[in-house]
Amino acid sequence: MARARPALDPQVDYWFDSWEVFRCCLLRTLMSHRGVPTSEGGAELMPDLAAGDPDVSPDGLTWTFRLKEGLPYAPPFQDTEIVSTDIVRALERSALPRALRGYTSYYSVIDGFDEFASGKSESISGLGAPDPHTLVVQLREPVGDLGYRFTLPASAPIPPGAADGHEDGYGRYLVASGPYMVEGSEQLDFSPPPDEQEPLSGYTPGMALTLVRNPSWDPATDDLRPANPNRIELTLGGSAPDAYREMEAGRTDVVLNGGPPPQAPLDLVARVSPSRIMQGSRDFVRYVTLNLAVPPFDDVHVRRALNLAVNKSALQEAFGGPIAAEPAGHVVIDSLTNDLLSSYDPYASPDHEGDRAAARREMAASAYDTNADGRCDDPSCRGVEALAPNFAPIPAIARSIRDDLVAIGIDLDVQLMGGVRLFSVIGDPRRHIPMAIGAAWGKDYLSASNFILPLFSKASIGGSNFSLVGASSLDLRRWGYEITSVPGIDDRIARCQALIGSTQIKCWADIDVYLTEVVVPWIPLLFEKWVGVVSDRVTRASFDQLTSLPALDRIAVQGSS
Repeated sequence: MARARPALDPQVDYWFDSWEVFRCCLLRTLMSHRGVPTSEGGAELMPDLAAGDPDVSPDGLTWTFRLKEGLPYAPPFQDTEIVSTDIVRALERSALPRALRGYTSYYSVIDGFDEFASGKSESISGLGAPDPHTLVVQLREPVGDLGYRFTLPASAPIPPGAADGHEDGYGRYLVASGPYMVEGSEQLDFSPPPDEQEPLSGYTPGMALTLVRNPSWDPATDDLRPANPNRIELTLGGSAPDAYREMEAGRTDVVLNGGPPPQAPLDLVARVSPSRIMQGSRDFVRYVTLNLAVPPFDDVHVRRALNLAVNKSALQEAFGGPIAAEPAGHVVIDSLTNDLLSSYDPYASPDHEGDRAAARREMAASAYDTNADGRCDDPSCRGVEALAPNFAPIPAIARSIRDDLVAIGIDLDVQLMGGVRLFSVIGDPRRHIPMAIGAAWGKDYLSASNFILPLFSKASIGGSNFSLVGASSLDLRRWGYEITSVPGIDDRIARCQALIGSTQIKCWADIDVYLTEVVVPWIPLLFEKWVGVVSDRVTRASFDQLTSLPALDRIAVQGSS
């Protein structure tokens, strides 16, 4: 038995536990990942329904995917083959007004997607299915991460008629394409109106979900999922402490908790056998964002001095210790560049405690340190407004950073506020907020594009680009800044977006280095970790990097077959 809380609508559900149930068990997508950590290849993009890697035109605008032949759906669609028009149907459903807009943003790059979503056309012009096993995707602009976008459950195939009439919730009628299906789904009748349908025996929304073997699935066609358990029973909802109490009572084997650390009770982690502890990167970074247009943070020497001065070891301890986070040495989450920069840290210090001497040398090179004594002596360094969310442990982290920066002459005025209000304030460039402490960002899929673009592209200013990276002189003047220029990386982003495969990954890693050392829009603080405990019946388990949760298809339980 496992604990999770999916609602099973692949075009709507937008959280990691639902994504795990989809990836491991219920849905196959054109491309996907094996449910293993980055160090074992978990970030590598691999064909799933696709017969191989896509063919991409020289201009990067036309992608051709060829599907494996003879793959059927689960009952009651066991006689229906998965074909290319089924993926078109899924993407059309992703554009429906009721679908969560997060997916829409990823597929709007397809020609005609936005026009279909707004009702201006009856089809998505950029999607073509010249034969049952070929899907042609025409893009408005090159995006070399399209294969990663097709790992998201919203792109999983839907057979004809299965989702008709279920705009408000396809979950009860979901037809599986993976190694499992919802218990009882073979009895579904898609002809009567939905309100005449008997409830599924294996699914009670918000309460319970039972997955059983899909008899149509052939392991010879699936290199990604070993599908170890024959049956998976999930209890939906509830709190993590309650779930772990169920485990201690012998009624639960694994808990899917995608929330912030610690995901498992630390007293439980401390007393169980190490063989029962599962750990991995949660793929979230905590950081301090710096407004590049507000003195003294318009000076890169000041920004570098900040990075050198902060005692990240103390922040790690405040956050819960090594089990909850590790000091971040650079901007981009490691899995998104396939661990190319996992040991990279240009601001490294002994035991991550900060290097005051190096910080003062960097500050001495700044125009804001007129006597070059390593301390800012400009009035802009006094009473610097630093906003932070008012939830533990961020206030303690903010106080620690405030104390660290005194050594280089930066005096912070830390102000706490609710998270929703804070992000609306720092997201408004007209507010001139110099610094915000404790913001976080995570990934949706395993490409740095869905990290770098929303955080550092010019188009994201006013949203999640709090540092104003890429703002033009006209923008700055319009928002009331005296600073006339800030660094930008849109040209570098465009070069990376036009690449595919390993060359794109390397390009994103190069941007990470450029951001960390040259632009310096942040003080990266901590990479969050995931920790869980499995029951003593579990004999084999794996951490799924895509969802940052246990891979349910790789769990093996003693006494089950």
